[in-house]
Amino acid sequence: MDSSSSISSPLFRHKSSACAAIDNNGALASSQVPSQNRIRQNKRPSTMRRARPPSQDRLVIVFIAASAIFALVSFTPFLMGHVPTHDEGNHHLKGLINTAENRWERLVNELNKDVVQHDNSVSNIQGNDNIIEQSNKDHSLQLARGVSGLPMSQTPALIGAKHGSIQCDNDNYDDLAYWNDPQGDLDVGFVSPFAPSDTSEKRYITFEPDRGGWNNIRMALEIVIVFAAVTGRTLVLPPHTPFYRLTNESGKGTKHHGFAEFLDLEHPALRNKVEMISMTEFLEREGGGKMFTLPPGEEGKVIKNSADHCFYMKKSNYSCEHIYSFLRREGFVPELQAGSDCLIFDKEHQAAKVEYNDQELFDLLPEDEQEKISKFCKQRKPTFFGSDLDTVPLIHFQGGEKEHRLLNHFYTFLYFVDDRIDHYYKRFVRDFMHYGDNIFCTAGKIIRALEEEAAKAGGTFSAMHVRRGE
Repeated sequence: MDSSSSISSPLFRHKSSACAAIDNNGALASSQVPSQNRIRQNKRPSTMRRARPPSQDRLVIVFIAASAIFALVSFTPFLMGHVPTHDEGNHHLKGLINTAENRWERLVNELNKDVVQHDNSVSNIQGNDNIIEQSNKDHSLQLARGVSGLPMSQTPALIGAKHGSIQCDNDNYDDLAYWNDPQGDLDVGFVSPFAPSDTSEKRYITFEPDRGGWNNIRMALEIVIVFAAVTGRTLVLPPHTPFYRLTNESGKGTKHHGFAEFLDLEHPALRNKVEMISMTEFLEREGGGKMFTLPPGEEGKVIKNSADHCFYMKKSNYSCEHIYSFLRREGFVPELQAGSDCLIFDKEHQAAKVEYNDQELFDLLPEDEQEKISKFCKQRKPTFFGSDLDTVPLIHFQGGEKEHRLLNHFYTFLYFVDDRIDHYYKRFVRDFMHYGDNIFCTAGKIIRALEEEAAKAGGTFSAMHVRRGE
């Protein structure tokens, strides 16, 4: 529920009942007017403390006090029995008036200080709102669109961000975009604490795509990309491979749909966060003995062939098994399966992974931290990031094989002890791992057609995802 839900607060309910009491002549029954105190008592408390302006009652009290002081100073001589002469009176009266004016001026200055302090407090609270509002004058869509509906002053990650857009030929479907582009200033400048400060020696991640349907492939890819971003490793993209149910063999030639047909992995802001290279480039960069040496002869040739594109056919010279079996031998294959394991990122205890196994490290944690991890992992085994996962030059995720399958959402497999890091990587996936414009433009046309058809019947439409055969 967003911030508009505040209409159900007691204050608005009072207003509704008061309005209902208006008679035919437009008069409002006094019994239905809620007192100011009652409204204050029923008003929902604000989630953040704001400086309150001087109340009307306070202004009246200040005015009465100032008037009393002025009167007291003016009439004191008469009350004490001293009646000044004409000359003395003029001189003394001027002094009294000057004294009263000075005192009144001090009181007014004090009151102005209160008002200035209030204005400064409101300005500080609303400053971020104004910054975002100014930066989005050319965007008609609301930037803070989360269900929490928090004000911009409580969502600093949005400062500097803009609502994402969708580039279509004729129609505008920007309202379908749920991401930010560019990201906010905090996200642009974020540096992972789990990435090494010394980047002189390259470290890599290779992976085998999931062998299931596209959404299974996408979930595993998100885990791998987030892992690469967290650890500062270079991500080696797999060879071009036909995906399950995404191969069109009609007509002349064969069309294989890969990552590029769905996601924009070339986005400059994403490439600033994660370095990506092709498998062929990886072999050329590291296969000359720097990190490993390719086998000579025919064996090395078929590995190079399958690095560019491969098929899941063992007897082919372009079999995926050639390149993936080589990477399994040369790299470190983590014994992780997203259905039975969860990966914990805890910077404070990362170094202890060298001396303790995962269970021992879990037992050393404070009880409250153990409870959080247990709640996240449930029946799965917690595995702490560190040791080989942190130091080996090449990690290979064998995601295409059942025992190492990364079939889970990244936010249910990767656990960050620091909530701020966790929130950052959720925004990271939201902003960079969304479908491309071509898909949203097509979806937008379908949605508009459904909306127009539903409007003819005086309503809207609902969509349902039906899984058959399960």
